[in-house]
Amino acid sequence: MNQTPLSKRQRGRPSLKKPVMAREALLRSALTVFSQKGFDAASVREIAAGGGVDSALIRHHFGSKLELWQAVVDFLADKSQRRRDQLVATVTDKHLETRELLTLFIESFLEGSAEVPEMGMFISHEATSDGERIAYIVERLIRPLYNELLPIVKAGIAEGVLAAQNPKLFFFMLVHAVAMPLAFPGLLNLFGGAKVGSPTFNRQLKEAVKGTFLTPA
Repeated sequence: MNQTPLSKRQRGRPSLKKPVMAREALLRSALTVFSQKGFDAASVREIAAGGGVDSALIRHHFGSKLELWQAVVDFLADKSQRRRDQLVATVTDKHLETRELLTLFIESFLEGSAEVPEMGMFISHEATSDGERIAYIVERLIRPLYNELLPIVKAGIAEGVLAAQNPKLFFFMLVHAVAMPLAFPGLLNLFGGAKVGSPTFNRQLKEAVKGTFLTPA
């Protein structure tokens, strides 16, 4: 995927916000708009308006809509990596059993997904077809998670903590079971109960996922 060097980007008008604040506001607005409409239908003006800045600042900070989209993926990937690093630091030298490791992963992944509920739909917009954008998502966001979890999944299957199954399919079923309920509040909230994203809902989702995927202790 071609990217324009930062040094060659045309600079837009200066921001009324501090540069870091303006960039963060654009990233968060872009995540929302891309997750709702997908890349092609997303409007640069709508993204800028959502961030409370002039649309010229997208070129100033990122260069193009595509580079802004890539920056959103990088933003999500960095958040995911920091959470995994924290998890690794927590479990290092504790000699945890496979069941404990899987439980901690499920809890950590759910907490991270609850912080960024738009992520599931952001990925879904690109996942229905091949292309450079889904390839970028896979390499930056999904494959690092897959590579770290797969050995634990295989150990869980071997030890009977997980039912015998295809490890790759288990990974994607688990990820969708966590991320997609958080991405559809408009649907799930119609059926009553705790509101999607509330602490009660997140706790219930966590228990449902563990109860579904882990065999009884």
